[in-house]
Amino acid sequence: MSGTGEETSFNQLVQELREILETTRQERSESMESVSISLQESSMNMSRLAEESQATQKLLSDYKKETEEIKNIVKEIKQNEAEAKDEVKEIVKDLKERIESLEDFVKWYAQEEEEEEEDNEENDAEKERNYIVDYLIYQFERKEAQAAKEAKEAKAAAIKAKEEEERHRKNAAAQAAAAEKEAEARKELEEAVLLLMQEREKDKERIERLEKALSQRGSDAGSTTEEESRSPAKEKEEKEDPEVKEKGPYSPRSYVKGSGKDKTRNSYAVFQYKEKFYQWKWNNDSQYWYFFDSEGKSPGEGKWVKQHKDKNGRKVCDEQLKKFEKFVEEKRKEKDKSQEKGEEGKGSSSSSNKDVDDGYYEITSFS
Repeated sequence: MSGTGEETSFNQLVQELREILETTRQERSESMESVSISLQESSMNMSRLAEESQATQKLLSDYKKETEEIKNIVKEIKQNEAEAKDEVKEIVKDLKERIESLEDFVKWYAQEEEEEEEDNEENDAEKERNYIVDYLIYQFERKEAQAAKEAKEAKAAAIKAKEEEERHRKNAAAQAAAAEKEAEARKELEEAVLLLMQEREKDKERIERLEKALSQRGSDAGSTTEEESRSPAKEKEEKEDPEVKEKGPYSPRSYVKGSGKDKTRNSYAVFQYKEKFYQWKWNNDSQYWYFFDSEGKSPGEGKWVKQHKDKNGRKVCDEQLKKFEKFVEEKRKEKDKSQEKGEEGKGSSSSSNKDVDDGYYEITSFS
């Protein structure tokens, strides 16, 4: 019944659209006749003829557009009609299947009742048991099918969970590998800095021995000892090395980090030793490290001391600058958060805040 009602409603809608289309066509026909009469009357006026011609073309264009829209509407209605018919067919098919299933059950039940009436009273209990068994078998099969469906869904969920777990495991492994690589790089850098500091400590010990020898032997003997300890090649090298003569920072506030503006020459870093910071530079041409020794000197005085060769010096300087800039940004964010909460922001140095890497490396002991 519902299918017949839908078809009737659909036919009424089609009829209404046809009437609208016919009315539109009549109106367009009347408009065309009016335009034709106007064209005949205005044949002597070329300017007016052109205007009327444009109006006619516009009307024709509008008519074509509206006709096309109506065609599309009719096409869509036909398509909806086909889809509705298919849906009705599916509903009818489903109802038929249900009716057939119900009829089979009614026949089976009627047959059971007939057999029940034909049998004597002695078999009533056995028939009832058989009926219960059949019903239980039916229920069991239905539950078994439901369990199989749930097992399939659970298996799919387990596979998805396993894939998600594998993805998390791979991400964690990649992060761990990156952290391990960074730790190895940091360890290599610390070892290099430690080596530099050891060499500097040896230089200091040598200078102390020379000064002690000078004080014991007198100024003449001291001059001889110093000349003997410094080979002519060493003196020539230090005199000719322009990096040793280059002017150093005025004070620790003038220390710089990174490759600097001139990336073809020197890169800079700051290393800490025994609670004191030192300015270091790495020369791109010679690939040697230098540190600025201003200990015991006035501001702006001191000299660059040449150290060992290292092909990765620029990378060390750039990484320190990057970490330091990140550290400064973190401290700025902490200060902004403190100000938002009405608290006074408090900064922390690299030695007191271990949660943020400021890029500095501190050597506390020698092996």
